Amino acid sequence: AEGFLTVPGSPVAALDATIRERHGVVLVEGTLPPVRGEATALFRVMENLVQNGLKYATPAEPPRVVVRAHAADDRVVIEVQDNGTGFTKRDREHVFEPGIRGDASALASGDGLGLDTVRRLVTEMSGAVSIPECAQGAIVRVTLPAA
Repeated sequence: AEGFLTVPGSPVAALDATIRERHGVVLVEGTLPPVRGEATALFRVMENLVQNGLKYATPAEPPRVVVRAHAADDRVVIEVQDNGTGFTKRDREHVFEPGIRGDASALASGDGLGLDTVRRLVTEMSGAVSIPECAQGAIVRVTLPAA
């Protein structure tokens, strides 16, 4: 999984046009520790989370998405943090449901299936996904089994 997010053909590379169009920045801190799971599913999870970070930017500043990961015992914790509109408490409780979009949905197009898809794929890989409180922007935390 080393370099997974930054090599050609990676989720970040696949979003290059969107990143440039939105004048955004995607930073990957360090390397993703190896995880146990299906490569295509992991690609879709990361692409979706980075894309959401770019999509839900505030009009006041360009989007900035930071991806970081660390090993924790037999798990890998991946966080995707953005400087966008964030989630209300109500959003955090419901955005993983199919067709539900957050309060900031007027800023971006979509069908409300992205985080539901992320949750389904992560669960299929014996992982978990959550949205912790965040003072500014949003964090989506994915925990997967370490390889």
